[in-house]
Amino acid sequence: MTTIGYPYTLPTTANVSFQEYFAPNANAQYQRPLSDATAFRGRLRTALKEHKHSDRHDFLNIQKAVEDYLPLVFGLVAGIESTELQLTSDI
Repeated sequence: MTTIGYPYTLPTTANVSFQEYFAPNANAQYQRPLSDATAFRGRLRTALKEHKHSDRHDFLNIQKAVEDYLPLVFGLVAGIESTELQLTSDI
């Protein structure tokens, strides 16, 4: 089986706690999604760092981390657009 290499360096993400930047308006239903988004961003960051420092490139691990993280990001965006989440400081 022939594999095609990815010729670019993958970036890593910064360490971010979404609870520091967003506050739910009037209800606490976003506390858990904020916490989950922070945790899954950390998992993505770890996967990218492991890729960067390893000779064995596990793209499936990175793909899984992205697939787990993105729905949470879309949920946060939906919360911002519906004004249920408010930005408390600049990111």
